[in-house]
Amino acid sequence: MKRMPSTNGRIFTSAALHRALSSPCELLTLAALPCGCVVADYRVPTLTIDLIALEAKGPHCKVLEHRTGHILGLDEPLGLGAVEE
Repeated sequence: MKRMPSTNGRIFTSAALHRALSSPCELLTLAALPCGCVVADYRVPTLTIDLIALEAKGPHCKVLEHRTGHILGLDEPLGLGAVEE
């Protein structure tokens, strides 16, 4: 079974991530990358993580990993779990 990146010590299997993404996700932000691609930051409430995904590939982008719908990363939601000193 393929394993996805871990966040905060948790490891998600691709099956668990697929089930979580079947539920509604909250779009937080859209951002343009220097290559022309557009990424989206989603909050996945069922897993309490943020998911970064490529929404649109730029017309001149040469980065092979940039594919529409590709998950670029998983992260803890901002403000949760971070301790500021």
